[in-house]
Amino acid sequence: ILREQGKLVEAEALCREELALAKKPSGSAGPNVAGSLLLLTDILYEQGKWAEAEALCREAIARFKQLAQENPKSSDYPIHLGHSQWRLAEMLAKTGRRDQAEPILREAVQVFEQAARDFRDEPFLRQEQACSRYLLGDVLKELGRSDEAAREYQAAIALYAGLKAAAPTNAFYCQQEAYTTWILAAILEQAGRLDAAEAE
Repeated sequence: ILREQGKLVEAEALCREELALAKKPSGSAGPNVAGSLLLLTDILYEQGKWAEAEALCREAIARFKQLAQENPKSSDYPIHLGHSQWRLAEMLAKTGRRDQAEPILREAVQVFEQAARDFRDEPFLRQEQACSRYLLGDVLKELGRSDEAAREYQAAIALYAGLKAAAPTNAFYCQQEAYTTWILAAILEQAGRLDAAEAE
């Protein structure tokens, strides 16, 4: 509530207290610790405290990796891990370090790909796999690597198409497929590949 009200200093203090409490009963690898670290990451980032926010996000990623390994029958931790990696990649990209964001997003792609194989009955994991591909494509595009970006967008489109085929009334899948296709066509056109852009 404090964060929603814009009271970030107060929200930070409260979150630090919650983090200290979470560490006591559950140990350093507990899910409450990882979740509190990620929340504090966001609060610090919104205040422009980027260095500490990045460090805490990396710590959250390490904890979620451990939790995923220790709880292989739960899809929750791979999801939290992948989302934490998105968060870190976003921070790196926004602070001019897209080259460092790239490997983080490649890891997120692998996390969701593996989770989608392990939990085949959960389409949300394929959705997040597609989103990871899209985010990676964005970073590659900004790095001037259009061909690689195009491949990631194409992979995302294929995943959304598969999801749409299984759930044709899901508007989100349709929207994401259409939007990613538009982005792909735009970069192909910019690269002078008009025939490929028209095909998309």
